[in-house]
Amino acid sequence: MAVSDPAIVTSVHNCREHGNYEVRTIYILDKPIHGKLECPKCEADRLQQEAVQKEARARAAKARQLQETQNAMLDAARIPDRYWSDSLRNFSATTPTQKSVLKRVTEYCEKWPERRATGTSMMLLGTPGTGKTHLACSVIFEVTRHCHSAYFTTVADFSRAIRATYSPAAKETEGDVLDRFAGYHFLAIDEVGSSSGSDHEKQALFDLINRRYNAVRPTMLLTNLSLEEVREFLGARIMDRLREGGGKVLVLDWESYRK
Repeated sequence: MAVSDPAIVTSVHNCREHGNYEVRTIYILDKPIHGKLECPKCEADRLQQEAVQKEARARAAKARQLQETQNAMLDAARIPDRYWSDSLRNFSATTPTQKSVLKRVTEYCEKWPERRATGTSMMLLGTPGTGKTHLACSVIFEVTRHCHSAYFTTVADFSRAIRATYSPAAKETEGDVLDRFAGYHFLAIDEVGSSSGSDHEKQALFDLINRRYNAVRPTMLLTNLSLEEVREFLGARIMDRLREGGGKVLVLDWESYRK
């Protein structure tokens, strides 16, 4: 039995917004197969709106993921509670020297991707209360904003971590501790030269600085020592490595903010 050719019927539909449009219906064995019943212009508008909404959802999801990563990095940085509200914007700089130091640290943060690539370090020298920790924590805030790992520690805390490896029940070896501290993209070490640790602990600190230097990872040292004293404490080789790649020594030679 012969099969009849399909019949195509064109009908006119009306869209309240865009007016009339055609819809084709194909009849095969008297069964209608309709084309798109939706107004073509309405469909185009809908698809465009859905694409915009999809892109907005993707941007929002990406922003949430970025924020979660930044928050996780910041939580892991171990910034002391007292300094959580500190930033470069609220650092008090009224004298020319203070403004110069703030400018240098701000430039360091603004060029962080470059500083990270070159492993550029920095030293902050000043008596207690001159804002060294404020500046260091401000840098950590900026580093974690780039989703890079950062950590704040003191020589005493680092030495305790080294001593903890001497215990038979220790979960880390000394090498593990050094690897952990060497692994952060940015590390701020406070109280350099203030601790009366053993020669071995002092050597461990030097090993850490060397590991970070070889891994091209920026380190910031904070100390109450004078420039001559810190040179004597660290030695010429360590000082030279910290200055490599444009590393700066900033002297905070003003009175304590705590007075």
